[in-house]
Formats: sequence, C-alpha cells, structure tokens
Amino acid sequence: MAILRSAVRDRAAGADVLTSLRDATLRLADDRHALSGVKDGSVPFSRTVAASPALIARAREIAADPQRVLADELERDPDLDGDAPLLAAFFIAGYGSVMVETARRLVAGEPQGAVVDDHRARLERLFAALRDGVIPRP
Repeated sequence: MAILRSAVRDRAAGADVLTSLRDATLRLADDRHALSGVKDGSVPFSRTVAASPALIARAREIAADPQRVLADELERDPDLDGDAPLLAAFFIAGYGSVMVETARRLVAGEPQGAVVDDHRARLERLFAALRDGVIPRP
C-alpha cells in the first residue's frame, strides 16, 4: 500500500495521479516486482493460489484494503477532479484483472517475454480507459 500512497502523495510536480499510478505500475513490471505478477519464479505461487478456493477468496478480501487506501488518498488529493472511490475501484479491479490474466498465461507455460509485453500493453489499455472514462476532461 506504500506504493499506492506514494503514487498519490509523492508524485512529481505537475503530474496527475493517473500518470503517477501508471508510472508506478509499469515500474513494478519493469523491475519484475512480486506485485507485478511477472516476477521470475511466480508460477508456483500462482499455481498454488489458483488451485485453492480458500486462497482465491482471501486474495479477493485482501484487494479491498488497497482499494480503501487508494480511495482515501485520492479523496484527500486537492488536484483530483473526479470520483475518488470509483477511480480506486476501477484501478484495483483493472490491475487485478491484468495480474490474473498474466498469471494464467504464465502458469499455462506461455513464453514469459510475450506475456510480459502483453502485461505492459494491458496496463496501458487500463490507464487509457481510466483516463477516458473516469477522469473528467477539461
């Protein structure tokens, strides 16, 4: 959750929150961070979670906390001209969707390079959708 807080609170001067969140998520992917879903060695973890209804349910419960944290941060952001809870919900759901599809493809044995490239492309589509559909245009 520190990554989400930092993306909102510590973004560069003049950067909007979506740009900062986008940069943070792409950096996670580029660094092969565990939270990106593309970390080397993540397949056994993903396979274990996918095989356990209890772990899937717990993962869904865990997603509620980052959504709440992000919504709280966005509501405090004087530069955000949009619906903070809705943006947080869409971001967390969209990011989760990208991660689940990435994990599914890696577990299926697809080449990591192609999966990572698609992961980044899907993140870009997520942010385009958020920018075009949630944040009002001037």
